[in-house]
Amino acid sequence: MEDRSEDPEIRLLNKVMVSFDYISVRFSVLIVVLLFSIGVTLVVYGLFLLVESWEQMLNNLGFSCQFFPLVAEGDLITVIIGAIGATAIGYAVIDLGRSILREEIAEERVMDVQHRARDFVTRILSVIVIALAVEAFVNEARYSAIQPEILWQVATIGVSIAAILIGWGIYLKLSRA
Repeated sequence: MEDRSEDPEIRLLNKVMVSFDYISVRFSVLIVVLLFSIGVTLVVYGLFLLVESWEQMLNNLGFSCQFFPLVAEGDLITVIIGAIGATAIGYAVIDLGRSILREEIAEERVMDVQHRARDFVTRILSVIVIALAVEAFVNEARYSAIQPEILWQVATIGVSIAAILIGWGIYLKLSRA
């Protein structure tokens, strides 16, 4: 059996792989910074909406106040639900960035491809499911009293969430076997 470690093609392939790993880590850092920025922006927006809901509540009680020039659409309940939704989605995006940071940058652990794919799909689907659930909840609160004829669209979002969760569970069950 011949020793191929000194083969020029193998050395070139090793150099290419080291360069690719270097670029991949730098790109992962950029993605993590972008996700963290988006997540913090959503959390801050959610907090602004929460302050806006407090402002609406105080105005309804007879106090005249305006903390920020932000004018949120809808009644008090819709603004509160929007604040909760923006904060939850922001936290999920920050958590996704943290997971990518931990997996790709901070820890140099060897993991089989199937386990990495399962973890990645789980992280992405958790953000998607949270976003869809918040969207369904906000739309149900917004349109249940003023336009009940379009609640079937909200129910469609709920059914799609259920289908994603069922498919996700089947994928996890089959990929562990």
